[in-house]
Amino acid sequence: MLLVTSILAYFYFRGTWSNCTISVKSDKNAPYVKIADRDKWLDFIGKLAECQDGFYQAYSEKEHLFIPVRRVEFAIVKDSQTVTLKDASGALYSRTIAIDRAKKQAVVYINIPASDLEKFKKYLHTAVFLNAYLLFRGNPYNTYEPALAPYKDLDALGISYEKP
Repeated sequence: MLLVTSILAYFYFRGTWSNCTISVKSDKNAPYVKIADRDKWLDFIGKLAECQDGFYQAYSEKEHLFIPVRRVEFAIVKDSQTVTLKDASGALYSRTIAIDRAKKQAVVYINIPASDLEKFKKYLHTAVFLNAYLLFRGNPYNTYEPALAPYKDLDALGISYEKP
């Protein structure tokens, strides 16, 4: 019985039976970003969203409501996007969240203009963390949440990157 329960839990948390997919990809000219540790990545996403009946609930800023999607993708791109986060030194990153109801898909396009890899690493973490929070919670991350404290860097998110 324990073996059957373990096998069921394994497939459930991998998304095999849930029909929800969440991924990270990069444009060919952007640094190669990938999910390096699937368990860490799914743990992070699991703190923000739950796949229920084959769907994540993704927040549409345009429509101001949650829309069910089967697939969520974080796409690292070279083109500037519609919403830009800046500090005194300039743009940290820009992003667009596109939800396609027909395809039941949400794509978070992220552009990080930093050419220095250490800055890229820092901004990539910030961009993925904040936009995942916004997508799944429907509001910006502006209040400390102890459950999210462990996800303080890319390694904790289960993400890695390489130069293009």
